[in-house]
Parts: sequence; C-alpha cells; structure tokens
Amino acid sequence: MARMVALAFLIVMHKMSVSFTAVSVAVGCVLSFVTSFYLPAIETIAPAFSEDDDELIRNNASLNMVQQLATILGSALSGVLVLLKSALVSYGIILVIMVASCVMMLRIPSDSVSREETETDESMLDSLRQVVHLEVIRVLLPYATLINVSFWLYWYLTPMYLARRLPDFKAAYSIQEMTIGITAGVSGFLFSHVVRDASKHLHGYAQWLVLQGVGIAIFPLGAVFLTNQKVLLALLVVSWIVYGIANYMTGTIFVTIVQKKTEAKMLGVTYGVVFSLFGAIAPLSSVFSPAFSSIGPVGLLLLTLPMIVLPTVMMVDRRVNGLMRGV
Repeated sequence: MARMVALAFLIVMHKMSVSFTAVSVAVGCVLSFVTSFYLPAIETIAPAFSEDDDELIRNNASLNMVQQLATILGSALSGVLVLLKSALVSYGIILVIMVASCVMMLRIPSDSVSREETETDESMLDSLRQVVHLEVIRVLLPYATLINVSFWLYWYLTPMYLARRLPDFKAAYSIQEMTIGITAGVSGFLFSHVVRDASKHLHGYAQWLVLQGVGIAIFPLGAVFLTNQKVLLALLVVSWIVYGIANYMTGTIFVTIVQKKTEAKMLGVTYGVVFSLFGAIAPLSSVFSPAFSSIGPVGLLLLTLPMIVLPTVMMVDRRVNGLMRGV
C-alpha cells in the first residue's frame, strides 16, 4: 500500500508540472526503502501456511516461482510501457496493477494465518545482535556473501562481453535474462507440484550451489575454445538454463533453512539483515566492474571459480554439514 501511495504521489506531482526528475528520484528512494520491509515480510509468510516441512518447502518454492514469473511479466510489460508517448499513462497503468494487488492481498482472511502472540521489549539493536549470533547466519551467510560478490561482478560484465563476442545477436543479454526467468518458472512449477518428498532436497544445498557455478562457467569455458557465434549463443542458453535450475533450488533451500533455524519472532529481522546485505553487494560489485571491462574469456572464466570452489569447500565444512543434518 505504501508503494501505491508513493506512485500516486509521483503521478500527482507530474500532473502539477513539478520537476519530474527530482520527484522520480525521491519516489524511487521511498520505493526502495519500502521494498526493504516488503521482501522480508514476503519470506516470513510461508511458515504460517505450512503444517509440515514438506509443505513449507513447497510453499517457498511456489513463492519463488511467482516472483520469477512476476519478473518476466514485469520486464515484458515495461518494454510495452516505454513505447507509450505519455509517462503519465504508463505510471497510471502501474498504479492500477498495484491497486489490484493491494485489494487481493487485503482479501486474504486474517484467521487463515496461524499467529504466535509474542511480547518483547527488546530493542532493534538487541535483535540484530541475536541475528548475528544465529548459527545459520554465522555458517551460511559468509559463504553466500562471497558467492554473491563473484556472481554480481560476473553479471555486470556480461552485457559488454556479449556485445563483443556475439555482435550478430544484439538481443543476447535479453535472451540471457529471459532464459533465467523461464527456467526458474518451470522449475518452480515442477518442484512445487510434481516432485515428491520435497523436504529431502534441503540437504543438497552445497551441491546445488556447485551446479549453479558450473552452469555459469559453461559459456566462458566454451568462449575460450570456440568462435562460432551460433554455437556460443547455444552455450549461453544452456549455461543459464543450468544456472536457472540450480539458482531456483538454492534460493528456495536457503529461505527454508533460515525459516527452520530461526524463531518466528526473529524471522523478519533476520531476513531484513540478509536482504540488506545482499542488496548492498550488487551496487558495490558494479563499482569494481569497470576495472575488468577489457577482460577476455579466460579472465571471465576465472571469475566463476569462487562460485564453484566455495560451495565445494562447503561440502566438506563440518559446520555446514552439521547445520544440514539438523534441518
């Protein structure tokens, strides 16, 4: 609802001929601030609707799938909206979508969610200290952070690299994004509706991370030895299909593990810390990406190594294995 109000404010200010750039920046900051609360809230929903571990991971899988599909549809819709001559009309359409979303969320029966009434006089600082000392955070977050740094550095270099290596395919980067989204959507449907005993897959977190890294490495590895653009484009698609499947699984498993290892009253703060850290990694990686702008296929391949080596280390890390056994 807060995002809806912010967007409505943007439309009104635009109609009043107030500086569109200044208002857009201000509203963008507000939307980012609201999103920092919205994402953790979304990830805390699944446990309230789950009766057992199997249903919990299926619910998380469904939420993950919906988010991926929303990303695809959002990208497609934005491509249409930018073609409209009036920015006011474009933002008006987005506002209508937000209103519809808000109405549907408000129609969810409040008594369908099981709540545990808790009273606490702890300060936010005390809560943050507790989050830092949670076993799941101490063990998994350092690995996840380093892997994310490696990924985002690789990701920000791909547009420039694809433009150089696949000049005949101007849409290569868009194909890459669509491949990830479609693969994740299909994976989500299969995992949440077809796979049996979904909870058994919780123990394969490190293995899925390894596969995720291997998937990313397929394209730069092929680029070291091949020059045919059609073959490289095919490898690009295969690379991101493998990544999309593995990334979908690692995302679902990570969220589920945090939910199972964290008290209900701490979930919101815990996810707030996690998403704030992950959210800061992307822009920080973009700052360093220009230093690698002239990188070749071998250098790009080397950037994928942390995404393979770190999960391999996780597979033999006793702390990680102990954490997984307790899930």
